[in-house]
Amino acid sequence: DSEEGQLETAAGDQHDGVNYTRLMAIAAMDESTDAIDAARCGLVVIPEDLLKFSNLTRLYLSDNRLIAVPSDLFVQMPLLAYLDLRFNAIERVPPAIGKLSHLKTLLLTGNRISALPVELGLASALTSLSVTDNPLVFPSPEVVKQGVRAIVAFLRSRCGDAVFVTRESE
Repeated sequence: DSEEGQLETAAGDQHDGVNYTRLMAIAAMDESTDAIDAARCGLVVIPEDLLKFSNLTRLYLSDNRLIAVPSDLFVQMPLLAYLDLRFNAIERVPPAIGKLSHLKTLLLTGNRISALPVELGLASALTSLSVTDNPLVFPSPEVVKQGVRAIVAFLRSRCGDAVFVTRESE
């Protein structure tokens, strides 16, 4: 078999649980696209190529094997309004999430998150937050039961004078 044929096979199949066909299609998308569905792609890390989509308002990353979310995601995608990270193995949400002033919906169900960052309280547009099926201890279950408004208010009250480190060169 030719090398080209092997590449086609590798790209068309799913190896190690990663769906390379979908990932290649995403990488080939126009950078001005406003929505990407990379759910059920078998991702362990968020591909660097994904960070080029600075106009995204909706990002679907559910049902992967992600263990971390890079802070760059929130810096490079400032227009995100809908972020679906359900059913991964994420242990923490980076404080930079507070930079997402357009974020309305954040879905974190079914991860390994024990504490939400206080900076999430700065996401002023947040109206929908799903955190069930996480070993969450901060905020407390009593606060979580009261819903998104109570969670955001609690986190904001704990934020104090949190100052973000920003890149002055950009």
